[in-house]
Amino acid sequence: MENSDNATWDGSHGNGTVHTFTSKAEDKVRELREAARAKAADRAHEIGAKAHDRIDVERDRVATRIEDAAGRLRQRGDAAGPIGHTAGEQVATRLEVAAGYLHERQSNEIAGDVATYVKQHPLRAIFAAALVGYLFGRIAT
Repeated sequence: MENSDNATWDGSHGNGTVHTFTSKAEDKVRELREAARAKAADRAHEIGAKAHDRIDVERDRVATRIEDAAGRLRQRGDAAGPIGHTAGEQVATRLEVAAGYLHERQSNEIAGDVATYVKQHPLRAIFAAALVGYLFGRIAT
């Protein structure tokens, strides 16, 4: 039994081009798959670059807010007497160091530093994360 293009039910073709047709179809599928992968990789790179830029903008904002908090802490410490002044000054200095670190480093450098620290000091990292969360909550209000 044959259909309109001379292909038989057993897959053979009257002029022997079934293999060529199949090979071309497989090549086209491979080509389309590679194009889709390349497009997906390009899109992922684009999204990653945008996310990286956004993180760096936010990093600078956070650093600026930390600097502002250090200034406010110094003012409050001055009003709290000599012990409050000393404590406020020490904490404010450390906050300024942290803000400077954020301003000077790129987000990928910070991520590497954080990963190293967490691996070396897991309990300290948990405490630091809780403290930072608390401080950000206080700064935001």
